[in-house]
Amino acid sequence: MKASYSTVKGDVRVDNIPDPRIKEQGDVIVKITATAICGSDLHQVVRQP
Repeated sequence: MKASYSTVKGDVRVDNIPDPRIKEQGDVIVKITATAICGSDLHQVVRQP
């Protein structure tokens, strides 16, 4: 499965990670079909000179 993440400002990555697994009773796996970045959060991921 693919996941996007950022550990440093301005560095957003997409990598393959292991598929999630149900480990305990009550766990669920949710399929995400769309995502977005709120305009007020762009400063967290966009590099500014």
